[in-house]
Amino acid sequence: MRHWGFPVTLQVLVFAPIWQWYCRRLTDGSEEPWGLVALGTALTLLFVKKASRVHQPRLEIPAIMILLYAASYPMAPRLVQASIAVATLGITLSAIRLGTWFHVPTLGLMLLSLPVIPSLQFYSGYPLRVLSAAIAAPMLQLSGLAVVQEGACLRWGHELVSIDAPCSGLRMLWVGLYAVLTMAGLLELRTRDSVMLVILAFPTIVLGNAVRSASLFYLETGLIQLPAWWHDAVGVSAFTVVACCLVAVALAIRSRGGRSCEV
Repeated sequence: MRHWGFPVTLQVLVFAPIWQWYCRRLTDGSEEPWGLVALGTALTLLFVKKASRVHQPRLEIPAIMILLYAASYPMAPRLVQASIAVATLGITLSAIRLGTWFHVPTLGLMLLSLPVIPSLQFYSGYPLRVLSAAIAAPMLQLSGLAVVQEGACLRWGHELVSIDAPCSGLRMLWVGLYAVLTMAGLLELRTRDSVMLVILAFPTIVLGNAVRSASLFYLETGLIQLPAWWHDAVGVSAFTVVACCLVAVALAIRSRGGRSCEV
């Protein structure tokens, strides 16, 4: 461990502007502090259990990442710089504690800890809403409704139902990725199996959000008359089904692939 004191201290100092920016973003009211949960989970996975065999210190990868950070500093957005900084610290701590540079749960959770939701909502919120509408429209057609997609809206005759920003599925995606990364760490999945689980999570969550949008269509158009609280209940139910599917996939991957020898 003493061999790693210098590189870790160096990263803390070099990336000091990032840590200051991180704290400001979490306290200025523009970002919900969900990232602290992901960060705490990543650190827990790192320090609760230690690998029986740890690699000898090798500084090439952190050094390259620090150089990349320095090269990006004059021009790259702060979020890009923060991603490099967090990834560098994550792979370094993974090598120290777990004997591997690329521990998917740790690296993924540390990246999720960044205050990214407002930025992602700005850049990807609308495309996700359009995708949700594109999947929900055929689902509703199968039930006998002549529903067509219009951008991020669903049209049924004179009724036009918009899929608004809170229903883009971005938060469901964040929570879903947090769940699968945590499961990958707890189940000690191999690297390739962890990557497979994360990849499979994306279409599962997107499909689950589309089912939520299709279900809410019946409420918004008045086809089904239910109290207002059912809107939130539908969202919770959709995510519960998605979460159960992700748990089943994780357990199936764990049963097929066995435990990782890295952790």
